[in-house]
Amino acid sequence: MILKIALFLNYLTKESHQKLLNDLEQHQGNPSIDILKLMRAKNYISQANILDLKKVCLNFAGAQEDSRFGSLCISFEFLTQSNLNLALEEQKRLADQGRNIRLGDLLMDAGMISQRQSNLILQKTKTGKRGPEKYTGK
Repeated sequence: MILKIALFLNYLTKESHQKLLNDLEQHQGNPSIDILKLMRAKNYISQANILDLKKVCLNFAGAQEDSRFGSLCISFEFLTQSNLNLALEEQKRLADQGRNIRLGDLLMDAGMISQRQSNLILQKTKTGKRGPEKYTGK
């Protein structure tokens, strides 16, 4: 799951991902290998991105049963409750004008979340507790 999310959020390049897979094959008999430490030791990812990736993975695995897009944005710590409230108010205002815009699109247009973050949230709503199915390169 860690590698899929790292790719999904662009913490790893496809090239680094392949190199990391090769490195992991060398440690195949060692079940206690720490992937995050290996990623950092080989400079595939920065320390700041390691911390962010770890937080996202933990949030992904432990996301609440509430699978609403906005709630998941908060669970992943991509968005604050106050920013979500502002976006929901704007969504309602637009709907009152006859313009129905999905919350994710509104948040991306406002620069509150990235396309990759939106895709990860959408993936979570589709797969429940499982990780992203595949890396699409989007």
